[in-house]
Amino acid sequence: MATPDEIARSAGPPRVICVGFFRTGTASLGAALQEIGYQHIFHDLNSVDKPSHWDFIKRAALAKWSHLLTPNIHPHDREPAFTTEDWNKLFGPYDVLTDFSCLFAPELIASNPDAKVILSERDVHKWYMSFEATVLACLYGPGVDWFIKGVGIIVGHRAGFAMKKALTGYFGGARTIAEFRRVSKRMYLRHYEHIKSIVPEDRLLIYQVGTDGWSPLCQFLDKPVPERQDFPFFNEGEAYNRLLRNVYWRYCSQGAKILFWKSAVILILGYLILASVDAISTFC
Repeated sequence: MATPDEIARSAGPPRVICVGFFRTGTASLGAALQEIGYQHIFHDLNSVDKPSHWDFIKRAALAKWSHLLTPNIHPHDREPAFTTEDWNKLFGPYDVLTDFSCLFAPELIASNPDAKVILSERDVHKWYMSFEATVLACLYGPGVDWFIKGVGIIVGHRAGFAMKKALTGYFGGARTIAEFRRVSKRMYLRHYEHIKSIVPEDRLLIYQVGTDGWSPLCQFLDKPVPERQDFPFFNEGEAYNRLLRNVYWRYCSQGAKILFWKSAVILILGYLILASVDAISTFC
C-alpha cells in the first residue's frame, strides 16, 4: 500500500513503466526521467523503510506464484489475482515505475495501457555477475538469513521477507545463490523476449543505460533534451551496499533495545511472581 503522503500527492497513474531487470541501470534511468520532468519515481532503494510497500509486494507475490504457498496455506486462502485497482494501491501515486516492479511487468503493462514502456538491457553475463554480487548477496549471503528471520521479526522489518518471496516466485522456486546461478540467465533472457512480444513497437523503447544517452529517451517520451548533456550515473551496487549496511546497523540497534526492555520486563515480572509465591508460602 502507498503511504498517506504518497496518496495525497497529485501523481499517477504511471506514465512510464521501466521493465528492465534490477542491475541494468534502473536508478540512473530513474534519475534521468526525473530530470526531464517525471517527479515521482518508484525504486526499491526508496522503499526499504516503508513496511506497507513490502506487505503489498509479498501479497502480490503470493497472488502470482502458486509455488510460494506453504503446506499450511490452503489454496482457497491464496491471494486472488490482482486487479488494476489493486496495483494502483501501491503504484498509483507514481509517474514512473522501476526496478523491483519489473517482476510484475506483464500485469503492470496490462493495467496501464496508456503508459510508455522502457526495457533497459545489459549483457546477460555482466548482468548476472552484478545481480549476484549485490541483490543476491544482500538477501542470501552468509549471515543474512539470521538478520531477516531474527532481527527482522523483532523490529517488524519485512522488506527482506517480501524481496525473497518475490525473487523466489519469479525465478522458479530458487532459494539459494547456487539455485539462482542455475536459472537466472535463462529467466533474464525469457523476460526480455516476453516483454518484446507483448508490447507494441510504438509503445516500447529498448534502451541501454550509459550507452544510448538522452536522444532516444527524450524522443520516445516527447521531451526536450535537457541542457545538461551528461547522462546521470548512479552506482546502484554501491548504493545498495551503503543502504543495507545502514539498515542492518539501525535495525540491529533497535532489536537490541527491544530485547533489552523485553528482558527487563520479564525479569521484573518474574521477580514479582516469585515474591508473590514467597508471600503466599509465608502466609500459609
